[in-house]
Formats: sequence, structure tokens, C-alpha cells
Amino acid sequence: MATPLARLLGTCLSFVAILATSSSFAAGTVKTALGAVRVPGADLEIVINVAKARKTAFHEATKQLEDELKEDMDVEALAAGEKFEAFLKSIGIEEEDLTAIVGAVSLRSIEPNAEETKVPGLLAMALAKPIKAATIREGITKAAAEEGEQVEINETVYKGVPMLSVNLDAADFAADMPPEAGKVLADLYVALPADGQAIYFGQGEQVKAAIDRMLAGSASPRSVGLKNAKALVPAGSEGYLIFDMPDAYREFMDEQAANAGGNPMAAGPMMALAGLKGAAFSSLTTDKAKIAITGDFEGPENAIQLKTMLDMGLGMAKMQLVNAAGEQLAIAKSLKTANEGNKLTISFEVTVQDIRDLVAFAKRMQGGHGGPGAAPGGAPGAAPGGVPAP
Repeated sequence: MATPLARLLGTCLSFVAILATSSSFAAGTVKTALGAVRVPGADLEIVINVAKARKTAFHEATKQLEDELKEDMDVEALAAGEKFEAFLKSIGIEEEDLTAIVGAVSLRSIEPNAEETKVPGLLAMALAKPIKAATIREGITKAAAEEGEQVEINETVYKGVPMLSVNLDAADFAADMPPEAGKVLADLYVALPADGQAIYFGQGEQVKAAIDRMLAGSASPRSVGLKNAKALVPAGSEGYLIFDMPDAYREFMDEQAANAGGNPMAAGPMMALAGLKGAAFSSLTTDKAKIAITGDFEGPENAIQLKTMLDMGLGMAKMQLVNAAGEQLAIAKSLKTANEGNKLTISFEVTVQDIRDLVAFAKRMQGGHGGPGAAPGGAPGAAPGGVPAP
């Protein structure tokens, strides 16, 4: 069973994985540190310019919405979020201090049958103000003590860069966590390059290799596949994830299509995805968030085939949603697919009102009251689209 400390650290790492930014965001030594994050042979890179996203009207509106919807949030999730926020403050990091993070991994280099689980990847945060290794160590130790636990943290220095190794027992992680993930977290290292204004997270070997690249002023170049995937990201996007499809993944899709037993609904998507060369997930935020997933395929037939399957599935899903909600939600109306040549894009938009509508819809479903304007217990609820409830 997972201990509270293990869950807290897992939440921290999940938060780090979601927030990411490009290596061109910051200047000076922070830029060098972030530029060294990309591992050789990387085929997946995640990026979010946190500082840029924080300045958007959508972000400001969602911050105000948090208090409005707090009573509707999952109690455990809310408690975990508050605990994590308290942990960050204990080590000297306020929300506005987080400016940037880069993440990269080489999926094709992972050996699933290896005796030791090694993940050639790294995550890094950039901060507006420096932080010290001793402060992080004290914060983790204090968090462990509050849970009645002890944790071993070793503080070292590698080529002038402070490092921490957090020794965790893989047996303490959640029961549903894959054993490989537990082994990776049990070998967690934290380093503080750029005079503590950047933080590296990863396995020891990967953290040290990134420090070597940083000190040498070098950066692993993007592969041709990643460059092509980056070209799929709309200009101005503050966040993106780009993916260069490994051959092994395409071979797996081919096998799945062959094993579909002639079922076109099962074989069709697999056959189309077997032709996927790369993809990009992006977010462009103004007063709303524009989300897009674009795939680049071997040929237009792959894109058309997958679009046909998606349109069919999305059409059915929208009909079911209308039956459940009593009307079509605005976010569902914005969901669409488009193909051009070898490329296929799925896109949708999210506004603050969409979030309100989705929360109201979820409450109606939990209360067993379908149809617009109905809330649990039959009480009037917020109507969609900003229209006051009767």
C-alpha cells in the first residue's frame, strides 16, 4: 500500500511532468541548463511556457473559477493539491516562481526486458529565484516527519552542481503503479544547475549526463522526426508535446491490425496508425484554450482512413452526449477533424464557461438528473452558454 510520502512525491513528479517549456525561454545559464535537457536520440519532448500561459486571460479566469468550483472538486484530489502547494512553499517555491520546464525522453532506447529499468529521459524546471539543495532536503524530511515516516536523502556535488539522491522503497508506491515506474522513482536524483535557478529530475546517470552537456555548452539536436513534429505546432503555442514515432510502435500497430480477425472497426485505426510518422499536441491560449492534435502520416490514405474512423466515433459520442445532457455542449460543437495531404488534425476549444457547463453536467449525471438546467436533487442548475438558470 502506498505511503503518504510516496503519494506526495508521486504527485510532485506528476506536476513536474505536466508543466514544461522550451529551451529558448530563459537567458544565460538557465538557458544553457534547459538546453542540455534533451537526451541523445530523444523521440518525445514536452514543452509549456508557464510564464507565458500565466499571463493569458484564460488563466486569470480559471484561477477565479477555482474558488467558485472548489466545493465540486474531488475531496482527495483537492487535499493532494493543497498538500503539494504547501510542500512547494516549504522549500521556498511560490506559484509565480515557476517559469519554465523542459522534458525529453528516448522511448526507442528503453529496453523493456533489461535487468535494470533505465529511462533515457529528463525533466527540468526553471525558477524566477534560486533554491538551495539543503532547503529541498529539509522540506522533504519535514514532510516525511509529518506523515510519521523517515526518508534517506543524500546530498552530494557533481562537477560543482549540488545534487540530491532520494532513496525510496519501491514497495511503498501505489499498488497499481507499474513495477518499472517504481524502480525509476526509487533511483530519483535532483540536481540544481544554474546556481539553483534550474532543477533537474531523473535517474542519476541521466542527470549527470545533462550536467556534462550543460558545462560543455552543448545540446543534443532534435532528430529529423522531432523537427518534422515540431513543424506541426501552431505558431504562438505556449505548450506542446511532440513525438517521433519509433519503428517498433509501427510494427506493433501492424501486428494489432493483423490480429483483428477481419474486424474493420478494430483493424482500421491500427492500419492507419501504423503509417504515423510523428505527431504534435499543442495548446494556444488567449481568452480560451485552443487544443490541437496533429499527426503526420506516410501517405494521405492513412490520414483519410483515420479521419473516417474518428468522424464516425465522434459523431456517435456527440449523439450520446446530447441524449444525456439534453443539448449539445459548446465544447462538443467545437470538436472537429480536418485533413490536408498527409496530415490529420483533431481540434477543440475550451472556455471558462465550458468548464462550468462540464461541471454542471457531471453533477446532473451523478444526481441521476439528465437534461439541461437540472442539478442533483432536482434543484435548478447553471444553464450552459452563460444563460442564467430559470
